[in-house]
Amino acid sequence: MSALPSLIEKVPSVAIPPVDLLGDAPVRSRAGRSPANGPLRAVRTIRPPTMTEARAQEMQTAQRILKDALQAHPHDLWGQLGYFFANFRIPAARGRARSASNKTQDKYFETMSAFFQTLQRDNIRLRNLTEVNTKHLVACVRAWEDQGLSASTLANRFTCSRRFMHWVGKGGGIPELKQILKDPSRAVREYSATAPKDWENNGLIPQEVFKAIEQHCAVTAMHLRLQDAFGLRATEAICLKPRESDMGELLLVNRGTKGGRGRAVPIKTEMQREVLEAAKAMASNRTGLLGRYGHNLPKAQAHYYYILGVHGITRKASGVTGHGLRHGYVGARYEELTGFKPPVTGGARPDAETDLAARRALSLETGHTRPEITTAYTGSVAHMQTASRRRLEGLLSRLGSDCFRTPSPLDKAPQHIQYVG
Repeated sequence: MSALPSLIEKVPSVAIPPVDLLGDAPVRSRAGRSPANGPLRAVRTIRPPTMTEARAQEMQTAQRILKDALQAHPHDLWGQLGYFFANFRIPAARGRARSASNKTQDKYFETMSAFFQTLQRDNIRLRNLTEVNTKHLVACVRAWEDQGLSASTLANRFTCSRRFMHWVGKGGGIPELKQILKDPSRAVREYSATAPKDWENNGLIPQEVFKAIEQHCAVTAMHLRLQDAFGLRATEAICLKPRESDMGELLLVNRGTKGGRGRAVPIKTEMQREVLEAAKAMASNRTGLLGRYGHNLPKAQAHYYYILGVHGITRKASGVTGHGLRHGYVGARYEELTGFKPPVTGGARPDAETDLAARRALSLETGHTRPEITTAYTGSVAHMQTASRRRLEGLLSRLGSDCFRTPSPLDKAPQHIQYVG
């Protein structure tokens, strides 16, 4: 099997016209003359900043806003924190140059609020943001560890706190997370799924759920059908413009994507074509979107999750969410590409070349950059074996070793057993 499927070859190439980066400078033609036959001028190009330059600019902006926060709210820690995050747009740490999303902005603010609340509970009271240091970070992380937070939560909070300390000029000499934790194994995050999260393996039949939801809200039902047919995230389905995105053999997904990474999903089945045609017929002629006119993205998302909550599609009520449809899509495509069910549902291990080619194709179809991230949907044989061993060890520890001890003739018979002689 080839290392990469023919998916990449089917992505249409787009010719980008020459762009005047200065606004008034003519663009040189290949013959060396300007298009307007005017005087020749050098066209300056804008070089994107290097990682070092971007980090330096980020620090300068943070230090300037921090100085303004200290002046606006002297000796008021919470006022300074609110001022800082209200005026500082966090740059994205990875990928193309852009600001982080509002969700990431809120996550940083919530993490730092939890950070200073933890210090206050330990009777460590600061008056200014500049008073924080590495000792406070270590105290917070160990307190969070004692609270039993998961490895993922610990890693996220540590990352936010460490980056914030860089912004306030206290980022030197910070140890790694595993060096701070009392139990270094708590710093290891498990990305591989150990239990199926798709709808079918959790007792739900997608088509029946779609019909039930369609009686309540046809738009949300169509969003779910798109997620099921093309493996879209919820926001991608909400932001999709079906008519613009239909490229014939491919569905172009470039709105509402995670990290702004667009992708092309192959249209291979009649079911996918039927769903897309139904979505095109339902889409608004004015906006091209599926939804109520006047709904912005937050309102559309809130409506989507409200409808799912009414019908019990929540992790608490049924054990699955709308994202489980994406898990189902990846699982079905993995079986199609390898001939084996995903490991998380008990599938056997394919050969290494086939498995890697399938994961590369799936990472492209789902908008990821690393093939190994697909184990969050399909699982892996190695992680499933480890999870099974841990579950067995936990069961044995709960039952105790006495359950497997050979009974002795001297053991006293239970009182509730009656012997008939």
